[in-house]
Amino acid sequence: MHRHPSLRAEDVGLLFEAVRQRLAEKGYQRRDMAWYSYSPELIRVLSFDPGLTWVRARFAVGISLRVLDGVDEPTVWDSIGAPRCRATHPQIDDCSISVRLERLVEDHHRYEALTDFTDRSRSHPDSIPQILGIVTTCALPFLESFSTLDDVRRFARSERAAAFDIREAAKTILCT
Repeated sequence: MHRHPSLRAEDVGLLFEAVRQRLAEKGYQRRDMAWYSYSPELIRVLSFDPGLTWVRARFAVGISLRVLDGVDEPTVWDSIGAPRCRATHPQIDDCSISVRLERLVEDHHRYEALTDFTDRSRSHPDSIPQILGIVTTCALPFLESFSTLDDVRRFARSERAAAFDIREAAKTILCT
């Protein structure tokens, strides 16, 4: 039976620290493994999963609409985690629209190889600047393209939105 070698915690820690520094420079606030940027109508979210349940580090981006703060639409997080405030610190599953970062990048295979921290044939500290570059040039511009509810509506009605997860509660606001 083929087993994946374990993730190298020091590599994942270096990646986390690089992302933390870059997002702090951009004004994002962090809680646990997610970063938040706020506007009056929405919250931009970048989530990092260091790969505890699979063999690669994963990022996801999402937009949470403040107009839906009071809507009760439970997610998996409600059954496994401590109560949290969706109105200030939504998980990626709480976001009205979301997508894993690998679906935003042009070169999926390169991105997958860079984030595979079990691949012993490559030097992961050397991959960190490249991953950070993808976060900086792909994830952040995408998130920053949304400032208002109307920005999110226009996006949700575009062909590009077909690749994104749109929560049921948000569809009535965004797609009608």
